[in-house]
Amino acid sequence: MEIPSNLRDFTSPGICDAAAAPLSITDGRPPPDLLAAVTDRLLEVAPQLDRISLPMVMYAYGRLLYEPGEELLGALHERARALAGARPTELSLQGIGNILWGFQRLDYAPDAGLLAGLSDT
Repeated sequence: MEIPSNLRDFTSPGICDAAAAPLSITDGRPPPDLLAAVTDRLLEVAPQLDRISLPMVMYAYGRLLYEPGEELLGALHERARALAGARPTELSLQGIGNILWGFQRLDYAPDAGLLAGLSDT
């Protein structure tokens, strides 16, 4: 699988589609270089992920059991806190489930602030 040359230009929805695309690969895991490139770009756009994009990314990484690194997990956690803290929350119950499931699959423990924000929905 070739890495798109314009990956650096992907917006947050586009990079989320790229993160979820490997889920459709049926002949094994996606190439590590593709996952690494998507992870690098996600680190840049994590603060812009919306109520649909963030759960999609968390689901994709959890489903692949791909550890994107503490820096990106921390950025995704902070974005989840921001979305959970918005009142009324922008996250659907499915989105909340995908976020928590993804963190659990990656053995990343959300802090009490995120859990409280999510439980208030």
